Amino acid sequence: MKAFGFNDVGIELSTRPQKYIGSDEDWQLATEALRSALEEKGLAFEVNEGEGAFYGPKIDIKLKDALKRSWQCATIQCDFALPKRFGLSYIDAEGKERQPIMLHRVLLGSVNVLSERSLSITRETCLYGWRRYR
Repeated sequence: MKAFGFNDVGIELSTRPQKYIGSDEDWQLATEALRSALEEKGLAFEVNEGEGAFYGPKIDIKLKDALKRSWQCATIQCDFALPKRFGLSYIDAEGKERQPIMLHRVLLGSVNVLSERSLSITRETCLYGWRRYR
């Protein structure tokens, strides 16, 4: 996000909500993997207990606009549902069939969010003007 001029970035790790799918073991493993990744990179983060998606834990990256409002513009989410629905599997190192966990990664939001949110925040935050084209 620093490449876009954002220095005030907040990171949140959102954990298992009350209503969820997947096993407790999968949730624990995925949550700890996300936590470890943040800690290994030395990133400060807050834990949002119970605010994960119903299908898995997630990391949310929030940017602040010129008015210091916080906006979620990037996310990394673990998904237990789609691999199961698609019947995906792999053979692990011990020769056992396992179900993968899918990762969703959104760097600057969806096309709609990008055009309405990320681009607006980027424009407000940039210290340089945008060139006008005709």
